[in-house]
Amino acid sequence: MVGRLSGGIFHSLNNSLAIIQGRVDLLKTKLDDPKTSRSLNSIALQTNKIAEASRMVQSISVRVIQYSELQIRELLESLN
Repeated sequence: MVGRLSGGIFHSLNNSLAIIQGRVDLLKTKLDDPKTSRSLNSIALQTNKIAEASRMVQSISVRVIQYSELQIRELLESLN
């Protein structure tokens, strides 16, 4: 259950980041102002960093959940 919840949260976050990145890419093709272009590049860089951090946290949370499930199984087996 926790795994599904965290997976759903990461999925929603990544969807939002993809929308932001798509809009930034679209705006970059429409605008010629160098200052605006630098701002858009900064936004794109930050969304990429957030996406990478999200992937790392998701990977860690999956391992923690798997480890917790293993501990629960071992505890139940020791009670039998």
